[in-house]
Amino acid sequence: NYVLLVLYTVEVVMRFNLLRRTFFFSGVWVNWNILDLFIVVTGVVSSAFEGDRNLKKFSMLRIFRVLRIVRMAKILRRFPTLSMMIHGFAGAMQSMFIGLVLILLLLIIWSILAVELVHPQNMDLEHEDGDWCQVAFSTVL
Repeated sequence: NYVLLVLYTVEVVMRFNLLRRTFFFSGVWVNWNILDLFIVVTGVVSSAFEGDRNLKKFSMLRIFRVLRIVRMAKILRRFPTLSMMIHGFAGAMQSMFIGLVLILLLLIIWSILAVELVHPQNMDLEHEDGDWCQVAFSTVL
């Protein structure tokens, strides 16, 4: 975390030095600049008060470290091919999840059907190996 915080801090400081007034007020990346500055400031404040037990309120600032993941969205804008790949994978994952649900549903239906049809006939048979077969086909669970 400290290495990432140092890298993000250096990046924000260099960008602020480069853009000066346009860092906050104009340009395409104004919202991203403010988000990056917020992430860095909360990270620095959280790291500064990490060892102090009296200031446990600042431990909530660790939640904002998750916002670092949002920064990855900038990469998607710069590389449209990567964005198309990720959107394709997301669409494929949705389709695979729906397929999994349908397969599980069919498996449960066939299991219930097998128990209802096989168990009554299984109870009438003579089993030489004990009650295993009767117990196995007595329930789906």
